[in-house]
Amino acid sequence: DYMWGVSNGASNGGTLNSDQSTLIRIAQNGDGKTWGPAPGWEHGMRLHYTDGTGQPDSEGVTAVGGNVFVSTERDNANKNVSRVSILRVDPTRADTATGSVDASQQWDLKSDLGPGTDADLTSPADANLGGEAIAFVPDGYLVANGFRTDDGELYDPASYGAHFGGIFFVGIEKNGTLYGYTLQENGTGFTRVATFSGGLHTSVTTTSIMDAAWDPSQEALWLTCDDGCQGRSSIAKINTTPGDPAQGHFQIVSVLDRPANAPNVNNEGFTFQTPNRCDPATGTRAVWWSDDGDDDGYALRTGQTPCATPVPG
Repeated sequence: DYMWGVSNGASNGGTLNSDQSTLIRIAQNGDGKTWGPAPGWEHGMRLHYTDGTGQPDSEGVTAVGGNVFVSTERDNANKNVSRVSILRVDPTRADTATGSVDASQQWDLKSDLGPGTDADLTSPADANLGGEAIAFVPDGYLVANGFRTDDGELYDPASYGAHFGGIFFVGIEKNGTLYGYTLQENGTGFTRVATFSGGLHTSVTTTSIMDAAWDPSQEALWLTCDDGCQGRSSIAKINTTPGDPAQGHFQIVSVLDRPANAPNVNNEGFTFQTPNRCDPATGTRAVWWSDDGDDDGYALRTGQTPCATPVPG
């Protein structure tokens, strides 16, 4: 009955909890159609690193097991240095008196995305091209569909210790690639297990990504891009074709143009209603885009998509 959002801070000074990184909780009202801030979250919660400092350049958000996981690009207090991280936030620890919340844990991915890697973010110009998207894919789906790591080995969750029961896919804006990580629940480390391209092009040779969302009803990852990719979306699933060289790996199965009546704006967030919210009268459910540019004064836009027939189980 609610959805999460993040604001990475308004460069010109925002009205939402000053101009700092902010975690936002939006609640659905009783009529099932209108939305507003959840009680106590009217101004959002300023987000900090685990030590209570910093202004994380928050770009992506997903919720898992009562916790919220945020992907970040840098510390806005030091904008020329990349700090690609995943922050775990416990919403129950939000301090309504101060309007802030500190991350409970953080995983710094810089060691995996630094010099010499395919996502080298060491240049000051690349500091704002880091962890733009995050989505969680549960182990149940991965195992049932024969998911394989980049090494070609069948994915065995038991080999990775306690890791929240799935893989976190982080989308890097610079190259449009999804990097799949298991995160140790004790916060001590992470393991990269897979990579794949989101298939969203800003040019013939360049790809990018702005958000990712896991749809359990379709067992698919939705990936979205902004006006640089003409507002397109792509859908990725595990290849289950026996004998196919790509069997066991995520592949793009379709690329969708933005809705015909939708403006080509700087959409950086995307989510959708769960299958149980499908409208039986129309056979559709709502989707939302968040506009980083606040074009025409709107931060959120909504549309309808056909309800998928849920995958059994």
